[in-house]
Amino acid sequence: MRARCLLLGLAVTAFAAGPAAASPIIPDLAMSVETLDPSGTTTLDYGLADVGTCTPNSDGVSGSCSAGYHDLGVFHLQSWSSSYSDPFVTNLFTVVNTSAFSQIYDVTVTLPLGSAVGPQTNMSGSVGLTVTNNNDASATIADTGSAIYQALIDGSPVQSLFSPSSSVFCPPTGSAPFCTKTNSADFGIMPNPPVLGPQANSSIAIHIRFSLTPGDQAGVTSVFNIDPVPEPMTMVMVGLGLLGLGVAGRSRA
Repeated sequence: MRARCLLLGLAVTAFAAGPAAASPIIPDLAMSVETLDPSGTTTLDYGLADVGTCTPNSDGVSGSCSAGYHDLGVFHLQSWSSSYSDPFVTNLFTVVNTSAFSQIYDVTVTLPLGSAVGPQTNMSGSVGLTVTNNNDASATIADTGSAIYQALIDGSPVQSLFSPSSSVFCPPTGSAPFCTKTNSADFGIMPNPPVLGPQANSSIAIHIRFSLTPGDQAGVTSVFNIDPVPEPMTMVMVGLGLLGLGVAGRSRA
């Protein structure tokens, strides 16, 4: 039976701006690690909580979280950080597989929303993957049968990057370790147009899942952002307002 190795939970209480206090916004990070022996069996089981701190900004809807170095025996959490500004969230972490076997890392950062965003959304996001071989063998970050990056709205995937059969590979270096390779992908970021998504009622999230070869290091940087798509009547009113400004300017000229 495959066991989950690590669970990290971080929370920060924030209050939406306004005359009355709203329900707290609580960013949450969850990470699990599976260490596989050659037969594909998970061999280790760990549980940790409250590894890190979160600091909200004075506006109550944005802030940052961070965790420093932790040695978990068969892998190291080198660092983790996240920033958020409802409805925008980032997730950055670096891990080292110190075991003799491949490991699967599964990381999700979830940001509950202070209010619904919609009825439709413009979505944008990105992910960068960096692999470093800490020995003279090859090093690989690879998918595990699903996309390495998934953006979620209300718990459902809405966009993915690095689909199955994706990898970042450092070839063997002989007697010289520390080859580093990086690859990245994005959606909805200029010059490309935003990607149309559904209304977001309760949360947005970034889900990262990948395998890492023994003895090697992986760094992941990811972003997910949504904005409401203006309703047609709103666009009409904006257009009329701009037209009115133009007419007024010509009248003064």
